[in-house]
Amino acid sequence: MEQKQKQSDMNEIKEMFDFIRENMQVMDGKLSDVIKELRDTKLENAAMKTEIKAQGIKIANLEREIRKKNLIFKGIMEDEKEDFELTKHKTIKICESLGMPMKPEFDVDQVRRIGKQIPGKPRPILLQLTTTNKKFEILGKTKGLRGSNIWIDDDYPKEIQEERKILVSEMKEAWKKGEKAQLRYIKLIINDKVYDASNIINRESTSQYNNADKKRKPDMRSPENDKFGEQLRKITRTSKN
Repeated sequence: MEQKQKQSDMNEIKEMFDFIRENMQVMDGKLSDVIKELRDTKLENAAMKTEIKAQGIKIANLEREIRKKNLIFKGIMEDEKEDFELTKHKTIKICESLGMPMKPEFDVDQVRRIGKQIPGKPRPILLQLTTTNKKFEILGKTKGLRGSNIWIDDDYPKEIQEERKILVSEMKEAWKKGEKAQLRYIKLIINDKVYDASNIINRESTSQYNNADKKRKPDMRSPENDKFGEQLRKITRTSKN
């Protein structure tokens, strides 16, 4: 009897181990499936990221292509009920005041104010030209705008505009100190040292931490009460000097 009981116990143990082994094999199979799914998902995500990056490059290139003939005019006085023709007239007059002859029917594709209207603050003007040559000719004359409160700039994407805004503010501060400063795309050169927007932001953060009371002056380019005629006279006087 004792031998039979031992055999019975051994059989039960064997059946239990067989059951455990079968379940482990099933679990191993399921785990392998999960690992394979995770691996496939990871590969799909990597492929998707690559595709998104490629699409981003295509979009950026397309945006550059669209903007490459554009200029942005800032600070030109905006009348209360200014229409397309008046906006166009003002823009052409600014170019002509810089010594740049313009033939609107040939040189200009489109002119319009952009952005939300804010009382007392003129909106920028987007000038779409028909050729890049005319665009660079106008940019080459912008030194004549000094002292007029009018700026002409390239039509950069929003993220580039934000970086340049920081650098322009810093460039003005450098000028006030009598330092030699020049802005080139998204790089600011001050006394032969090159800075980008992150350098300025990091420096300001450190400065604010060390001196919480120190505040930067806001960048005020656009005149609120300057009449358009006076703006033109300032440009003309500067261009003649």
